[in-house]
Amino acid sequence: MTQQEVGFAVVGLGMGQAHCADIVDAQGARLVAVCDVDAARLQDMVDKYSVWSCERFEDVLADPEADVVNVATPSRMHTDMTVAALHADKHVICEKLQMANRFVVQGHVTKYMP
Repeated sequence: MTQQEVGFAVVGLGMGQAHCADIVDAQGARLVAVCDVDAARLQDMVDKYSVWSCERFEDVLADPEADVVNVATPSRMHTDMTVAALHADKHVICEKLQMANRFVVQGHVTKYMP
């Protein structure tokens, strides 16, 4: 079995900037897109990673290279964005997901740093 790279799109470039760095460093992962409403944040990530950028979340969902959507927006936006990404047949990474009446497996991964 050959390993293919998994394409990640990061939405929300406050905390998402750290997520971008982690994706770039991860074996088998490729940062394919970043999305934010702040043009300056977008430009910073484009300059740093030479990656496609957009201001509209819907454009991320339509991107065939984005296998995984990493939702790093304010918490109040997590539910709607996660559900939309799942309906778009994307895998989703989302911290602090707040959903009612849905079954969701939520994981938090923390690297041990003494």
